Amino acid sequence: MSAAPVAPTAMSSQFPNESPIIVDEQHDEDATSDVTSNTTIPMMRGKVTDWVDLQHHQFLLSVDGKLDLSPPNQDDYPAKRVLDIGTGTGIWAIEFGELKPEAEVIGIDLSPPLAEVPPNVTFEVDDIEEPWTFSLPFDYIHSRMMTSSISDWRRLIQNAFDNLTPGGYLELQEMDLMPHSDDGSLKPDTAVVRCFALLGKAATVLNRSFQDIPDLVNVMQEIGFVDISIKKVMWPENTWPKGQHYKILWQCAHEILCPGLRVGLWHL
Repeated sequence: MSAAPVAPTAMSSQFPNESPIIVDEQHDEDATSDVTSNTTIPMMRGKVTDWVDLQHHQFLLSVDGKLDLSPPNQDDYPAKRVLDIGTGTGIWAIEFGELKPEAEVIGIDLSPPLAEVPPNVTFEVDDIEEPWTFSLPFDYIHSRMMTSSISDWRRLIQNAFDNLTPGGYLELQEMDLMPHSDDGSLKPDTAVVRCFALLGKAATVLNRSFQDIPDLVNVMQEIGFVDISIKKVMWPENTWPKGQHYKILWQCAHEILCPGLRVGLWHL
């Protein structure tokens, strides 16, 4: 999802390699969690960082190799200050910093990434749900996979709006955590649907509900964002998707879902 005062235009066209993915076997003991005063988020360490970065590759495949869809990702767009919310391993911030060496890129998370970074990229350890204290506004704010990590999306979006330059962009890359089927064959009593429904109830108890991302459009409009657009993509979870593109997306999704589901169930 992106929101901006001007309509999106043409994007850059760097394409990722759609060769088969090989991932080391993951183990639950590789996962730890960082805890602040009122927030508990599963954070990936050791080998599990591999599938966090694999998820980044999955996003690239989903949008034709682009880091994002909004205009700041164009080669000629002058994004001077960029914020990456929930930076995780820092892979998105690092690649954006390499793409835009003239930009100052700040990644923020509860735990610092353990990666070498370009000179224009820095990481800060902080809770994005606490009051924002940035001294200068941003031209572009990016957020990815924060569903069920945010207790108050309206407050987050309001903070983003208040910390953007006039004409700045906010982009949210999120997923619907509830599984669906194109043909309606995935019924409510299916084991995987029941499992995610129970996870959703547990997340609500923890004040980290599964967020219906399209519902945020009204919130963004009320806060003052304009030219809001949504692009939906499909991530296959079955073993028989048609076409090489979706087969690779399935392989990524499978490698991410299995350890991720174990970690999520263990923490809840």
